Amino acid sequence: MDDRYPIPSPVWPDCHETTLLVKRSRFLTHAARAGSPAEAKAFIEAVSNKHADATHNCW
Repeated sequence: MDDRYPIPSPVWPDCHETTLLVKRSRFLTHAARAGSPAEAKAFIEAVSNKHADATHNCW
């Protein structure tokens, strides 16, 4: 295993979540381990659905 950077250990639906407030904007981050591209896409879709009122989602 490559130890150059940390990899989130939780698996969806458990994940790391952080909120950053800048001026009057709120930025939410979510990070979780995905074992395959399909799991990653499911994670992105679930987070997007959870925050359906977001003006945009970046991944």
